[in-house]
Amino acid sequence: MATAALAWSAPSAGLIAGVAAHPDAQGRGLGSAACGRVLAETPRRHGCGALMVDAGNTAAIRLYRKPGMSHRPTLAAYVERPFMT
Repeated sequence: MATAALAWSAPSAGLIAGVAAHPDAQGRGLGSAACGRVLAETPRRHGCGALMVDAGNTAAIRLYRKPGMSHRPTLAAYVERPFMT
């Protein structure tokens, strides 16, 4: 009813992705439990765990805080034209 995966990892950070719960199962803590299980595995494999979330996705941020993660704002840039011509 819920899923989370360790994906796109680097040697020093396990990146968590695909955290989701079926709509009928939301609100039962299953997404948090799935995320927490994957997060618990990351120190052994990579030293730490991380994931990316949109700053406005307050429900996801609240879910990720339950297993002990904290939110650190980051910035991304979009470039319309290629760097090299």
